[in-house]
Amino acid sequence: MTVEGSNYEEMMVEDCGLFYERTTYFFFSAFILLIIIVVLNLLIGLAVSDFQ
Repeated sequence: MTVEGSNYEEMMVEDCGLFYERTTYFFFSAFILLIIIVVLNLLIGLAVSDFQ
């Protein structure tokens, strides 16, 4: 649900002359995964603090 809005294929076009395609894909994937982990941890922390 959180990753549906970021479509890598639509953002990166073939003709843009990207030199480091694999590196860009790795950093994009790592960024998405880290953001998901951070947001979920913040939501869990908020729920736990409201429960106490």
